[in-house]
Amino acid sequence: MTLVALVLALLSLATPVAAQAPLTVGLDGTFAPHAMPKLGGGVEGFNVDMANEIARRLGRPVNIVAQEFSGLIPELQAKRFDFLVAPTTVTAERCCPTSSATRSRSSS
Repeated sequence: MTLVALVLALLSLATPVAAQAPLTVGLDGTFAPHAMPKLGGGVEGFNVDMANEIARRLGRPVNIVAQEFSGLIPELQAKRFDFLVAPTTVTAERCCPTSSATRSRSSS
């Protein structure tokens, strides 16, 4: 739940212009019961419910994109997602991806 609170806090800093834009949320749509395919198309599950609730509380429409887990973090880093809803184990690779911020801190 602390992650949800953090996401809500960060998203609450959005500008009023961005308040109308849909949030694009990435999740792994094959990891039941978190997210799984619906018979009629789309995905359902706890992560989908959480993404919808975050968007509802922010008063924003939501676009949920289900894809393979391995692509979620790279897509977030590429700014194709506003946030992810996925159970994730912290590893060194996921914790500290190579970025200009990481390089600038390590070179100081």
